Amino acid sequence: CKLYSKSNLRTKSDGVQFLRLKEDFPVGGEIVSLYAYPRNSILIPRTENSSDYEYFKLKEINSTVVSVILNRSLDGLVDSDDPQSILKFSVFCSGTSTTNTKQDNSSFFTITVYIEDINDNDPEFINLPYVVTLDESTPIETVVFNRIKAIDRDKPNTPNSDLEYALAAKHMKSGDFPFRLEGSQLPSLVLQRPLDYDAGWRSMSVQIVASDRGNPPRTANATIRVNLRDVDDLPPIFTRAQYRTRIKESFPLTGKPIHIPLYIEPPIMAFDQDSLNETLVYGIVAGNERQLFWISPETGVLFLQKEIDLDSESLPDNTFTLQIEAQQINDPTKSAFARVDIEVIDLNDNVPEFEVDLYNISIIENLPKGFSILQVNAIDRDQGENAEFYYYLMDEEPKGAFMIDHGSGWIVVRDETFLDKEQRSTLKMNVHAVERVEQYDRSRNFGKVQVEITLLDTNDNTPEFEEGTLYEFKTHCNATIGSTVGRIRALDPDALGNGKIQYSIKNVRPNLVIPFQLDPDTGDIRVSETLTYGKIAFFVEARDQPQNPSESRFNVALVTIDIVCQSIEDIEFIGAPYEFWVGADAAIGSSVGQIRTTFDMVSDEEIFFDLLHSYPEGVPFAIEERSGIVTVIESMEKFDRRCYEFETVVSYLPDSVGKNVEQLTPEAYNSLEKIIVTNVTIHVIKHNFMLLRGTNATPIEFRVKENKPNTMIGQLKFQDFQEQCDADEKGLPPLISVRGEKNRGDRQVFQLNGGKNRTRYARRFSRDVSRHSNFIRLYPLVAFDAMFSSAGNGTRKARNSRNPTSGVQYSLVNSYDVADTVRLTNDGKLMTIKGLDREKQDVIRVTIIAEYFYKQRTFAGIYQVVIVVEDENDNPPTFNQPFFLGVIAENSPIGTEIVLNNPIIISDMDAVGPNSDYELLLSGESNSFVAQFSNSTLSNYNKTVAHIFRNLQIANIDPGDSRVRPEYRPHKQLEHGNSSTPHYNILFMGPNKLDREEIESLTLKMMATDRDNLMSEVELKILILDVNDCAPVFERIAIFRKSRCEMIENTSDLELMYLDEIETEVLPEFLDVGLMEMNSRVSYGVDSLFEMVQSAPYVGMPRLYDSQSVMVNRTADREHLTMRRKLYKQKVRQRGRNTRAVAKKSQLKFALPENVEVGKVIFKLTANDDDFEKNSKVIYEVVGQTELNSGERVSYFRIDRNNGELRVANRLQPESDVKLNITAKDVGGLSDMLQVQFRVYDVNDNAPVFEKQWYTFNVDEGSYPITGKKIGQVRANDEDTGMNGNVTYMLITEGDQKIPFSISPLDGTIRVSGEIDREMISSYRFRVLASDNNFDLKLSAMVDVEVIVMDRNDNSPEFTAYDDLRSDRNNIKRLPVYVAYMDVNAKLGTFVKQVMAKDSDFRENGNGLVIYSLTGQSDVLQFSIDPKDGVVTTASKFTPSESGRKTYEHLNVTVVASDFGTPPRSSMALLIVNLQGDTLQKQPVEDKPPLFPYKYYEIELRENDPAPRIVLNVTLSKRYTNDPFRWEIVGDPFDDQFRIDERNGSLWLLRPLDREERDSYDVRIRVQKIKRETRNIPSVLYALENPVKRKSHRLYDNEVEIMIKVVDVNDNAPVFRDNYGPIISVVPDTANYGYAVMKVEATDDDAGSNGEVRYSLLNEPARLFAIDSLTGQIRLLNSLATFKEKVFGFDVKATDREGADDGKSTIANVFVYVLHAHQEVCLILAGLPVDIEKQLGMISSSLSTATGYDIRIRALETNNKVDDATNLYLYAIDRKTNGLVEMTELQRSLSRLDMSNLKPNLPIIELTELAVNTIEPHSFDAGGMKGIELATVVIGGLIFAGGTATALCIACARYRRLIPLPNGVGAGGGAGGGGGSSNTSAEDVRVRGTVSRIGLGNNNNTTGSTRPITGADIQPVINRSDLKSSIFHPNFHRQFVTNISTEAVPEHSNEGNNSDSYEDSLKDSLTSNTSL
Repeated sequence: CKLYSKSNLRTKSDGVQFLRLKEDFPVGGEIVSLYAYPRNSILIPRTENSSDYEYFKLKEINSTVVSVILNRSLDGLVDSDDPQSILKFSVFCSGTSTTNTKQDNSSFFTITVYIEDINDNDPEFINLPYVVTLDESTPIETVVFNRIKAIDRDKPNTPNSDLEYALAAKHMKSGDFPFRLEGSQLPSLVLQRPLDYDAGWRSMSVQIVASDRGNPPRTANATIRVNLRDVDDLPPIFTRAQYRTRIKESFPLTGKPIHIPLYIEPPIMAFDQDSLNETLVYGIVAGNERQLFWISPETGVLFLQKEIDLDSESLPDNTFTLQIEAQQINDPTKSAFARVDIEVIDLNDNVPEFEVDLYNISIIENLPKGFSILQVNAIDRDQGENAEFYYYLMDEEPKGAFMIDHGSGWIVVRDETFLDKEQRSTLKMNVHAVERVEQYDRSRNFGKVQVEITLLDTNDNTPEFEEGTLYEFKTHCNATIGSTVGRIRALDPDALGNGKIQYSIKNVRPNLVIPFQLDPDTGDIRVSETLTYGKIAFFVEARDQPQNPSESRFNVALVTIDIVCQSIEDIEFIGAPYEFWVGADAAIGSSVGQIRTTFDMVSDEEIFFDLLHSYPEGVPFAIEERSGIVTVIESMEKFDRRCYEFETVVSYLPDSVGKNVEQLTPEAYNSLEKIIVTNVTIHVIKHNFMLLRGTNATPIEFRVKENKPNTMIGQLKFQDFQEQCDADEKGLPPLISVRGEKNRGDRQVFQLNGGKNRTRYARRFSRDVSRHSNFIRLYPLVAFDAMFSSAGNGTRKARNSRNPTSGVQYSLVNSYDVADTVRLTNDGKLMTIKGLDREKQDVIRVTIIAEYFYKQRTFAGIYQVVIVVEDENDNPPTFNQPFFLGVIAENSPIGTEIVLNNPIIISDMDAVGPNSDYELLLSGESNSFVAQFSNSTLSNYNKTVAHIFRNLQIANIDPGDSRVRPEYRPHKQLEHGNSSTPHYNILFMGPNKLDREEIESLTLKMMATDRDNLMSEVELKILILDVNDCAPVFERIAIFRKSRCEMIENTSDLELMYLDEIETEVLPEFLDVGLMEMNSRVSYGVDSLFEMVQSAPYVGMPRLYDSQSVMVNRTADREHLTMRRKLYKQKVRQRGRNTRAVAKKSQLKFALPENVEVGKVIFKLTANDDDFEKNSKVIYEVVGQTELNSGERVSYFRIDRNNGELRVANRLQPESDVKLNITAKDVGGLSDMLQVQFRVYDVNDNAPVFEKQWYTFNVDEGSYPITGKKIGQVRANDEDTGMNGNVTYMLITEGDQKIPFSISPLDGTIRVSGEIDREMISSYRFRVLASDNNFDLKLSAMVDVEVIVMDRNDNSPEFTAYDDLRSDRNNIKRLPVYVAYMDVNAKLGTFVKQVMAKDSDFRENGNGLVIYSLTGQSDVLQFSIDPKDGVVTTASKFTPSESGRKTYEHLNVTVVASDFGTPPRSSMALLIVNLQGDTLQKQPVEDKPPLFPYKYYEIELRENDPAPRIVLNVTLSKRYTNDPFRWEIVGDPFDDQFRIDERNGSLWLLRPLDREERDSYDVRIRVQKIKRETRNIPSVLYALENPVKRKSHRLYDNEVEIMIKVVDVNDNAPVFRDNYGPIISVVPDTANYGYAVMKVEATDDDAGSNGEVRYSLLNEPARLFAIDSLTGQIRLLNSLATFKEKVFGFDVKATDREGADDGKSTIANVFVYVLHAHQEVCLILAGLPVDIEKQLGMISSSLSTATGYDIRIRALETNNKVDDATNLYLYAIDRKTNGLVEMTELQRSLSRLDMSNLKPNLPIIELTELAVNTIEPHSFDAGGMKGIELATVVIGGLIFAGGTATALCIACARYRRLIPLPNGVGAGGGAGGGGGSSNTSAEDVRVRGTVSRIGLGNNNNTTGSTRPITGADIQPVINRSDLKSSIFHPNFHRQFVTNISTEAVPEHSNEGNNSDSYEDSLKDSLTSNTSL
């Protein structure tokens, strides 16, 4: 069979094919086609030491052609750390010759494949994540991170895997990025600019780009998280420079200390600007001299320590001002200050207090209404509105007598009727001073005082008779002298003499004899003389007795006494004939008069009255038959007569006593009856007649006009009625006798309780007069005559016998009451003295006595007269308020009603009618308002007005007196109830529009005029409320010069100003003043209306305070300011409204540099809104920002919406035109717009910035034209524009180096020219300078450029180490010759020679990779060559030809060295093989193939993977696959961890692995051939792991070894050592920064990075501790000087996987106790600290066992007083409570120990007391010693050296005198001996302070007993006197230790053992101290 390449590629070598495949060559693709013919079989044989053949397989195309195709992917062979670039395999073909069977017809064809790497892998960063923490103080040029590393899985050392590092392009765009990379191949992060944590740089992300140099290149990104750590370089700062709070004054005041936190928003807080949160201490440095306040040093909370009574303080503005400080506790020089203003709010905690406790005054009674009697005064010690109060009357007795002015406290008379001494002697009331604001504690909110008013009596009461002014008495003429006829009693309620009454008889004519006597004191009337029949009438005067007789008052009563002498037989009329007067309008039932007889004295008889007349039409009168009362029974209007004549008949039965009247018949009764008759005249009086009558019920009424002096009111006169009666009686029939005629029509008799049919007889027994008194009693006039004739009894007198009245006398009884107003003339006229005033008194009542004579008889009467004062128009209309305030909104429509502070109510005191009619007129500044009358209800007026005016809050201004009046609450002005109250409304009626911008208020006069032009006038002030009807108007622009803004164009009408600073803006003077005072403008809008509503001076207004004058002056200034402002506004308005219409704001153009700082104010716009207050509030907005060139919306500027300051918001883009539309808008949406345009010009403030940190270009080696070839381009960007941004490039080389490169200065293009040879220079490095083209200052930047020369296959391989050179056949070139020698009988594979060749081209791309092949071989002996290393071996056995061996003394083979370049280059060498030896003929031996294809396996299994599963299938060679074998595991059974399938060799994992138990297994499997198969086992569960061939120790042929490595999984969390509770440590309070607190240790059983533990602190807010993340060492970050005796708690977190986020972690609690340095337990041990440190565990364990506590050692240090001694500072943990044991308890526990029983023994010298323990503070100061300190150290050293020398000399001198130890002690050490004589001191050994007594044991050789050693047993080894000299001996501590073994010492020492030498003593000491 012959094999050769069909494609005939690389056929220089016989039977060798060289191929070049890319690693991504597809599996199944054809590599090469071979001719194989004739063939019996063809295959790719497997090689023992290589698996290259597995990547290929054959595919037979036909009988002659075979294809070699790819069987496995080539990916991964070159992309590894140990790349395999060449695969070598052979194709073996065999055939059989038909002629000669022994002839070998086989051949092979060797194919070498070079795998070409392609750039198919991205770089991959490792060791992620990248996190670095930097201090902000890190110096520049510091390498801050050097763990940046990326790998590329492509073939190593090739451009595909050659990585370059750079910062991301986004970082390069910014020229101020703080980091850079050290180099493209040195990816270390370098700080190039300072860091500033306080500027907001908390952390930043640095993006690193790793890119390979493949074509095309691949990149990967990684981010370095740089966290900045603040350093303490800035002082603290308060959150505010000034804090304000308000506190209420203390209530109630207890006098006790308090501790109340003050609420401050935001709270007082300072912070470290460095964010280190350094502990700050707060304090008050000023303003707290009285220690009223205290600030918490830790929290800054301000506390009030003492009660504050504002009323007793004198504070400006009621404010405390404190200055507080916050300083760092670790550095007091770093501090901050702030101001705290604490305003004390006055509480209404003081009720008004009256100046006295009781007001007691006396006033006279009957004071007039409105009279002021007393002013009370109260004072409220509160402030402001809390001090306002009003006076009220409470608990009045009686109620309603007084009223009080609520503001002034004046008590005035309200109702004078209550001031009547006769009704009450005293009046009591309480005056409450009620606060306007409710009391703080809601308790009594008023002060109270009692007012007692005593009434002083005046003679204001006229005596009043108890029974009226008419008394009638009856007496018999037989009455004895002195007998009492009756009593007259009058009452006067006045007191004392004013109420004492004296009675007397008055108006008695001299000739009138009065037989009676009147008692002046009692009023008893007694008989004084013998009486005769008749009637006596006289006047009785009752007069009081005041101290001043002229003030006396009296009253008169008419007394009539009837003297009766006869019996029933002598009955007569009394006062007959009778004449009565009745008014024409008298009502039915009215009493006209009464007929009386003397029968009244006889009570047991009855008489009957009849009234007879002769009028056919009837009469309207009738008489009551039993009482004789004449009454009107019909309407008087039905009758026309004015005079009626009647006869009255009285009938009776004389001597009826003893008669049975009821048994009499009518005829008998009539026969016994007697009658008497008299005349009765009744006058009907019309309206035009004066009727002389008048009682209290029906008084006489007169009317008179007021204001008429000396005018007749009325006249009382007698009317002569005779003529009238005569005229009426003409033609009347004669009277008809009544006797026997019961039913006569002229009889006028009526019954009270009888029927019409009842007879007189029947009426007689049924009458009961006492029950009926329904008729008004009209007393007739009676005669004054005491005796008169009764001749006419029983007969009717002639009607013409009457005579006119002879005369009338009048007297005014109550002249005292009307002495100054009314008088009575003699003719009965009532006259006015002065003009009456109806408004003061509209009715006057008088009593008149009239005496007159008629028909020769004298009559008298008492009459009540009422004088009605008629009204005249003498009072003008009056308004209910002296001042009115109204409000109306501007632009109100016609008909809008004005809101008034009080309703307009007009009243006229004249009577209702024409006199009270009036007309209301308005006049003044406007004629647009009218008054409209309304009669609506005002019940809710108070609430409505108060609500409206409170919401409006108009300022309190009274234009009348230009003063601000205090607030007044109306109390009684609107007390109208729910009734309709006439009032006026004011309406706006136009036509002019109300415009508040034109005028803010109007003042009108309201005039009320009645018909007689009487008028009143008040002022009405109308405030025009603002309505948002004016849009803002831009008026001014102020440009700040520091902004460098320049005006380019201004076509607007804005006022232009230039300012240097923001604070120096110039405003008009009055406007500037106005800005300083919020209320400087007359407030008619929305802030103070309620006060202005109450501006009028009403009754009851609060008092004016002392600040009144100040307020007046301020108001005057305000008015002046207002006037000036109006002038300015008119000017502005004229310009804004008129000019704007002509000159429209068209354009404002500015030039602005592009480097204006962000936040810089450019200019300030001012827009004016003529509206008021809220409506005039202007809000500025930028509604649009557009870049004109691009049309895009931008946001370069922002404007302050409140003050119009335009600021730069973002960095400006140079050479851009920005248009802004700025609006000024008010709250209603009305706006004005201003268009502003900015031209942003460029400033050369940016240096060019290259797009990359460095550049790398590739160039192929070769020759380039002089014009150059472009290899790349560098590009730098300059953010400037124009020439400032135009960049020029230039190459810069080091020194005079010449490079074949040039750069274009315009675009940065780099070109190559000339010769480039990689073998001479593999890369070039130079720099490129980029600079801008500014004329003044050029800015530049540089970048490094590397040009890598890419290799070309321009060099052929060259053989080396050859033996000789020979010319070729043509003598053209000389060939290298290699000479080799070999045995002719050498076996296959025998080494022959190694040839070597090199190629100076680049190896990794194949150009420099040399492969070897052979050609020109002989059939006698075939050779093969390793294509990689050039080793030539035998490929066949020597087969001599038939001619014999001599022909083959040597063989020539041509060696070809070829590279894999394109095109490939090759060289040839000659190999001469000299054959040696004779040919041996041996029988062929058949080789037996091995049992296993692989003898060794190595696999990796992850722990915790699920089981059971198959981990490996062990296979046999193909020859034995069908033979039965038994499989078994030999050696270690592995605890049933693994099992082998006996039938098929599958290795099973039975349970999960645990690496922490065992990390590897060595499994040996053996097979034995059996005759039959074993039973089957379960099928395979998991895929077979790839076996890896491994060399190991020798195995049997039937054994295979499997190495199983358990791969760790992070399944174990870290575990802290001794983690049975919290970790406790102690530190002294003297510890400083860096002090090692403790070291925590945690272990992790995992392996590798899974077990790498990192530590961190959690929950440590104090920032006092830090932990080393690697070692777990916890150290202090600050001093503990201020944290004495405190406990700090925090957590320590231990995380595996080097602290990765996915690592497992464990947290331990740590408590650190801060102990006082002088309160530590200290043990002094013998030995140096270095030696003691090695035994710390043993010491701690021994002491812990003895005490029961967990004894721990905090520190150890050299003892300063004892050589070779160590101080051991201890603390203990109680295991039960996991708490720190108190030092005193630990001291007691240790002092009680028997140290001799400690196992092992401890070299304890002493246990010091707590009071003297000290530990020197650890100092970490790096500074050196000062000069004086250095001198001190030198001198101390010299003294120490001298002392040491002296001590050594003394020790040598006493060498032989030292006392030896007793022999019996042995190794005990000699505590009992060595002391010399028994006189040796037995004092305790003291090194420092007092030594605790330690018990030691002694060995008694005599008794063998032991006892505890006391303090006396502790004896020094040397004498006390030698202690000083021996203390410096090196072995002093060994001698000084008394006994540290467990043996006892003798109780009694042996005195004869004093001759031992020092060496023996030293030996014993050393023996006893072997435990050290």
